[in-house]
Amino acid sequence: MKVAVVGDEHWVAAFMLAGAIGFPVKDRDELRRVFKNLINDKNFGAIILSEEDALSLEKERRRIREDEKRVIPLIIIASSFKGSRGLRRKELTDLISTAVGAEVKL
Repeated sequence: MKVAVVGDEHWVAAFMLAGAIGFPVKDRDELRRVFKNLINDKNFGAIILSEEDALSLEKERRRIREDEKRVIPLIIIASSFKGSRGLRRKELTDLISTAVGAEVKL
């Protein structure tokens, strides 16, 4: 399966150097459109998003994770050039807490 990276053209270029297939977008509407196409494309097993873009796609990501209970494609949240905002850690903590039935603090 292939790995896609979606976002700002400079951020995307960094991941393309590592072999990901890049989808540079210019605005939030294009981000949503490309993301929707990728989650329905069976050729992609993972989609990499920056924290900022992941936040703007929160509703779509929640629907995939909770309503559709899909694990593929794996949605990977990576820090942008601005640094980490802790989004991925918070989401992982919430998922682990739900899985074990008790609040987990990392």
